[in-house]
Amino acid sequence: MSEPQTITATEASRAFSDLLHRVCYGGESFIIKKGQRLMARITPVAVVSQEMVSSPGEAVLAVDIDEPLPDNVTPEEAEYFKTVIAQLRQSQLETCK
Repeated sequence: MSEPQTITATEASRAFSDLLHRVCYGGESFIIKKGQRLMARITPVAVVSQEMVSSPGEAVLAVDIDEPLPDNVTPEEAEYFKTVIAQLRQSQLETCK
């Protein structure tokens, strides 16, 4: 796997569908930053699954998407996360078919 490409949150949001296709079908990974802060990494599920299998002795950070959002999240951010989670769930369902 090649090094992840760093993109801005704005770039990611404007081309999210294309980004997902590049991750899913092209095997690319991206790091998303907002301002000067690194916010997230988008990586193909197969890569993450392989990392979990190949590193049984290491802790793996998992995010519970049903966990409530922190109090400092704005309504706009909450709506964005809700949309992204719905898209990820739909994508996961389609992958399992």
